[in-house]
Amino acid sequence: HVLLIRLLAGPEANVFGVGDDDQTIYGYAGASPAWLIDFTDLFPGSGSYDLHVNYRCAPAVVDGASTLLQHNRRRLAKTIRAAPNRDRDRMALEHRSSPDPSSVTVGHVLTLIDQGVRPTDIAVLARVNATLLGPMLGLDAAGVATTAPIDVQFLDRTGIAGALAWLRLATAPSRALPGDALETAIRRPPRGLRRNITSWVGEKSSIREIVDLASRLNEARDQNKVADFAADLQQIRDLADDADTEMLLVAIRDEVGLGRALDQRLDASRRSVDRSAHGDDLAALLAVARHQPDPSAFPTWLAERLTTVTPDWKGVRLSTIHRVKGREWPHVIVHEATAGLMPHRLASDVEEERRVFHVAITRSSERTLVVSGTPTSPFVAQLTEAPDPNTPNPAGSIQPKRTGGPGKPTRSVPEATSIEEAQIRERLRVWRSETAKAAGLPAYVVFNDTTLYAIADRRPLNHDDLLDISGIGPVKVERYGTAVIEIITAVLDA
Repeated sequence: HVLLIRLLAGPEANVFGVGDDDQTIYGYAGASPAWLIDFTDLFPGSGSYDLHVNYRCAPAVVDGASTLLQHNRRRLAKTIRAAPNRDRDRMALEHRSSPDPSSVTVGHVLTLIDQGVRPTDIAVLARVNATLLGPMLGLDAAGVATTAPIDVQFLDRTGIAGALAWLRLATAPSRALPGDALETAIRRPPRGLRRNITSWVGEKSSIREIVDLASRLNEARDQNKVADFAADLQQIRDLADDADTEMLLVAIRDEVGLGRALDQRLDASRRSVDRSAHGDDLAALLAVARHQPDPSAFPTWLAERLTTVTPDWKGVRLSTIHRVKGREWPHVIVHEATAGLMPHRLASDVEEERRVFHVAITRSSERTLVVSGTPTSPFVAQLTEAPDPNTPNPAGSIQPKRTGGPGKPTRSVPEATSIEEAQIRERLRVWRSETAKAAGLPAYVVFNDTTLYAIADRRPLNHDDLLDISGIGPVKVERYGTAVIEIITAVLDA
């Protein structure tokens, strides 16, 4: 698109561009702050007209946003100030942390309405849509209308369907296990079984029958997988005798391994987050589990709530941050500013995640409340803590490498999202170089950069997990698998 504009502009390069590099948040669609940062290279001789006054937000929000953005390296230098004569109310930007962020958000909305604020003057903004389930159901129960961004189709999501199937199996009569739930649960988390075997499991009505089926299968590998499923099911059923919904969902996530499977198999390959990840869906279930502690009643309760709640555009706006850039409300609640969501654990560009948070807090014209769970997002501290000028690379930001001169395409290296990922990358690069040199091969023949970054991101600890990564087949696993796993293990155990 930029090339097309340059061609249309001709030799005179008469182009007028408007934008804010600090609000570039649609990287998954190709957006980049580079188009503004490199504008003078793309259109030589261009001048700039800087807008330094934020007329929307309260001074406390403007100050917090300015301090936050100082932690980004890839941006145009600028000084933003609030409009003159604005009241310097320190509470215009407030942060509250709680183990139950939804209750804090709902409580704050109810307080504002009691104070006479109209529901349409309130927005609750989250990083991903699934996170809004708690506020939506909480406000609906309190009789407050909302735009209700989540409907009953939420129940069909992979992680949700799997978790609810396990709940049904955990609480069903011992000799009347529902077949549809069995077929769903044995596939979530995936066990690598053929479809005919999962269908056979679905025809059974008790754990004993499933164990008997396992003993009759021809291949030992299939026998073990079906027997393991039966053991997991027995463990969850035993726990269900004394557990509430929240405890049981945690066990399904951690002990059965549904959460790990969603993260490693379904979500790990994503380098950008433009919608809820499957792991976010599971977290949303946990956020509302305490509202129906009976695990046998929870699936029906949730389905009924999602069926009856209706969107009302005269109610409180519930939205993801990406959907409301350019909008404003007097009162904004940034919901779940929690590590893992802000920055999102699957995002590859920490600086863009910081820009997303910046957009969220600056949607308010009067007050912004930031609500976090535990652990709190590192971005919250960065609202008041400027980066150390002596630090070559501020915390949370890894400078992307760029190639190409003025007017030429640029190529960015995906940013590491943790110290461990960066360390694994570096050790893999050294190992790859040495391995390739010893074999007389170019380095990319061992692993290309894309595969190397995927290994560092997903951190496989066995050969099967390595095979799940694009670009790695059985031959490369045989040649390099043990060395790669040893590198990852050494970094994680350090």
